[in-house]
Amino acid sequence: MPTRQVIPPPGHGTPGPWRGLGPLLSVVCLILLVVGGFVLAAAQPRVPNLMDKRWEGRVQTTWNLDQAAIARNCITLALVVAVAGLVIHRALGARRGDNSTRALAALGAIATVGALYCWFSIPFA
Repeated sequence: MPTRQVIPPPGHGTPGPWRGLGPLLSVVCLILLVVGGFVLAAAQPRVPNLMDKRWEGRVQTTWNLDQAAIARNCITLALVVAVAGLVIHRALGARRGDNSTRALAALGAIATVGALYCWFSIPFA
């Protein structure tokens, strides 16, 4: 008896090169968010402490707008990657046991909050 090839119905996932795209976009989004967070932390002004006052150390008292722009662009790009990943994942169809949708949605929510802060906060205006 010949074996039959089972073809999955449309909307049940696409095998091939698209299979690893969700986790890859999640990792790219996470890396962009971490880099944007570190650059944003480096851009903010410092509070002078006792050591700075004692030895007259130079302290950054204003926002570094160049670094803030880099952080804003990283976080906005992370939001674009997360939304693009969700759109692509939706177009390909959900697979059972695939957690990349949840990861992309969570990273997209975090990137949305970060992008709103960077685009509409007073130091960046």
